Amino acid sequence: MSKDFDSILMENEKVVWEGKPKLFPYILATFKRFFAGLVFFLVTLLFVFLANGGDTNKGIFSGINIIFFVPSFILLLAPLFRIIRYSKEKYAFTESRVILSSGMFTRNFKSIDYKNIINSQVRIGFLDKIFSVGQILIFTGEVGVVKKNQPLSSIADCLVALPNPHDAYKVLTSLSEGKK
Repeated sequence: MSKDFDSILMENEKVVWEGKPKLFPYILATFKRFFAGLVFFLVTLLFVFLANGGDTNKGIFSGINIIFFVPSFILLLAPLFRIIRYSKEKYAFTESRVILSSGMFTRNFKSIDYKNIINSQVRIGFLDKIFSVGQILIFTGEVGVVKKNQPLSSIADCLVALPNPHDAYKVLTSLSEGKK
């Protein structure tokens, strides 16, 4: 076991299971945002080009025009942000809780006590099957707005791009069963 979680473990608490996402499927999860950014960039480029009367000498990427490109640049950089976050993305199960580690430039920990877990599930999508990975979703009863103009929905904590997700899920359920 690595030392990544030692700083937040309670006295006599031990890590029973530890995992990390597979790199390529973890990054591939940002494909939708990247594609949306690409489409937004091309549409914005077309509108700015037409607004300048088709004259490329007016500076498409200058002045006020650059403001319209910022959202697309952020979306296009989503895979890079994910690569930076990868080194800190780790998961652990102890005897009493689930610990999620994440962050881009800092390390953030989230702790979920087993007694607070209402439901959990394994999800293996089409791309997950190709890369032999899956996700574990943990529901604690936390709710929020997932999509604009929609009613409140359950928010799940997600362990993504896990190799052998069924094995990890078995460990999670065996640890959480005795704590409720």
